[in-house]
Amino acid sequence: MKREILRIQEMNYAGENGRGLDYISLYLLEGEITGFSGLAGSGKELLVEILTGGQRYDSGIVSVCGRRIVSSEELADTVYKIVDSNYRIEDWSAAEYIGLVGAQSPFVMLRKKRLAKEIQDLFDELRLGIDPLKRLRDLTELEKRLVDVAKAYFRRAKILVIEDEFEGFSAEEIVQFKRELKRLICGRMTVVINNHSDMITSILAERLIIFKKGRIVKKCRRDEVKDIRHLESFMLGTSIRTKKHSLDRMNVETNGEKERIYKVNHVITGKGKELGFTFHKGEIVTILALNRREKEHIFAVLSGRSCKEGVERILGEEICDFRDITDCVRSGIVSVARLGDMEELLPSMSVGENLLVPSLNKLSSLEYTMAEHKLVKMLEKEIGQSGVGSGDRIRALGVNDRIVLTLERWHVYNSRVMILLEPFVQCDTYGVSLVKSYMKKIAAGGTCVVVIKSRDEYMGDISDRFIAV
Repeated sequence: MKREILRIQEMNYAGENGRGLDYISLYLLEGEITGFSGLAGSGKELLVEILTGGQRYDSGIVSVCGRRIVSSEELADTVYKIVDSNYRIEDWSAAEYIGLVGAQSPFVMLRKKRLAKEIQDLFDELRLGIDPLKRLRDLTELEKRLVDVAKAYFRRAKILVIEDEFEGFSAEEIVQFKRELKRLICGRMTVVINNHSDMITSILAERLIIFKKGRIVKKCRRDEVKDIRHLESFMLGTSIRTKKHSLDRMNVETNGEKERIYKVNHVITGKGKELGFTFHKGEIVTILALNRREKEHIFAVLSGRSCKEGVERILGEEICDFRDITDCVRSGIVSVARLGDMEELLPSMSVGENLLVPSLNKLSSLEYTMAEHKLVKMLEKEIGQSGVGSGDRIRALGVNDRIVLTLERWHVYNSRVMILLEPFVQCDTYGVSLVKSYMKKIAAGGTCVVVIKSRDEYMGDISDRFIAV
């Protein structure tokens, strides 16, 4: 019989702006992988924040391995979280990453000498064929995650939270990671999957706990959920689901033209391979690159965020000498690196002002006032609510509102090319449909939409072409 790792009984938290938890009760068993599902603001992120010590709950009973937990700090000590930002210090060896990060001791250098042997013993115990002296930058993406699981075990964590989007992983590699993860957590830990990828959750999770408006609305085995439509019935309300399905049904009428709009030659990859890209008016193109650095490099070159010597850019029939990203934007080549992030907007400005930023140099004061009112009405229609006003500040918006605002702003600009890097990373189920709807709408206006991703997830039904690099 499996041991119970975590039990939560009637947890309550009265958050701000209606963001809270109501009578949350659940249990997690050792060796099991549980997926948290729900829209942004449904409560799943808030519960993870409480588990990791970022937020205190108001009432309820929490037990770990049968022992009552009395403080947020004590609870956080039982949890380890895997996110891809864990591996940014690439000069650490695997042994240093596991044993020294966060160590505050005058004897650190002395400890380093014993550490390699200690971590080698750990890897032998866990049957990991990884050299503990190998630098993080030299490990494969799979090896990095396995080292992180070993680190959780080393720190005696009982609850492993995975918020990683697994960039650089193919579906087959995620399956391989699950196989190793199941072996490593057996008799040791329980795992919570909390991310925005339906594919990752469907591969990794064995059980689902579905949240809606701060409550748990369903607990079930993953194989009991037939498909994504079945899952949506628990996550979406009737009005939102109707809006989402109407977006899903949007079709783009094309006239069959293949007018070339943008061409980029002599793009050199990290391995020295030379690539060339040709994009046509009104098409949606997906570029697939498993390697994260390669993916970010291609995005930077195509968008003009990196203007390297030797790269040739042809817009229409004209060879362009772009010196920086501003030249690209003025010529109608726009890009979004972090869709849904505050970084893509101007937080000190209102919704209406953000919408008009790309076109301010074209508008008189009278046109500005008239256009702002019109554009905010467009925004309200796309979001499917009437609570967003032109004077609202960006910091008050939810992630889906920020996604729509960013895409609506560039749609209004009527760009020639729009380049998006991993646009679904922050999307919940509704957000995915919003982004796909905008891609289709923007492409229907003649803009070429270029999406750069690790995997083809969400793009299979809307992409005109796939380019693997």
